[in-house]
Amino acid sequence: THWALSYINSAATRGWVQGFPDGTFRPDERTSRAQVVTVINRMLQRILHTEDIPEDIATFTDLPRAHWAYADIVEASTDHDRYNVAVRPDGSEIWSPKAAATSEASQSAA
Repeated sequence: THWALSYINSAATRGWVQGFPDGTFRPDERTSRAQVVTVINRMLQRILHTEDIPEDIATFTDLPRAHWAYADIVEASTDHDRYNVAVRPDGSEIWSPKAAATSEASQSAA
């Protein structure tokens, strides 16, 4: 029995980790940055689907949109203050750009 079994089971019960596609957990292997970002997003209940990523989001030259953790990486690296965030019943987020302040509104605030 692995020393981390109870921790893995606890995290899996909470939905923070899901294991590999073959159903295994590999606690003695190195953890990638993509895996860490995905776990943190799940812990914080930050869910973004690739198809909901706005077109104006910065893209990564070293990460294809089809990468399994693409949406999680975008979720963790995007300034949420730039977007209105709506949450679906399943907890996933929909981002829409905030309207740019008009020059009149900006001047009246000064």
